[in-house]
Amino acid sequence: MTTVQLYTQKSSSEVKLPVGFSKEAPLSSIAQAFHVYRERSHTGLPMVQTRGMVSLTTRKMYKQKHTGNARHSSAKAPIFVGGGVTHGPKGIKTTHTLTKSLRKMTKSGSIALKIAQNEFALIDIKGINKTKEASLLIKNTGARNAVVALSVKNWAQAKAFRNIANVSVFPWETMNAYPMLTHHFLLVDSSVLEVEKAEKKPVAKKAVAKKTTK
Repeated sequence: MTTVQLYTQKSSSEVKLPVGFSKEAPLSSIAQAFHVYRERSHTGLPMVQTRGMVSLTTRKMYKQKHTGNARHSSAKAPIFVGGGVTHGPKGIKTTHTLTKSLRKMTKSGSIALKIAQNEFALIDIKGINKTKEASLLIKNTGARNAVVALSVKNWAQAKAFRNIANVSVFPWETMNAYPMLTHHFLLVDSSVLEVEKAEKKPVAKKAVAKKTTK
């Protein structure tokens, strides 16, 4: 079992993470997930006007020969100010996806990476409803740039963390590799451990009576 720090507003202690909470994953897979999530974080729909879209005259700049200057067509050419843009973005959005197994693996692998770099900690947010209290808790962890992952039952307390500088808040269920790797420290709500244990608890199978044929 891996041992990590559990922080409160006034103290800290060591706790053991349950088995399977974080499993190492190949760095290549984590990098793939990082780039996919980064690409999906923006609209990706900028577009420029080509020379065929610019609203300018199509008259030739000057005659072809006997001027001593280079040959030019209209003012729509890309070399002129106000002309069309060459090789610019075309406003086509490409969406990349990850399989369910890869999403789960890279999330666990990113957590394992943070633990290995001593950039992971659990936080106890019971009784925290004000930004001042949340700020004191973050200060106690020593994190200068942190992402906070809260469980669903404690999501109402996210408002206490939102106004803290250099702190981002995400639901634990939608947390992925991108916010983990773009922040210095990963702080996870301690109640997440209860959720993880409940999900991994084996479900008892109901006994089904078999029909007998005569």
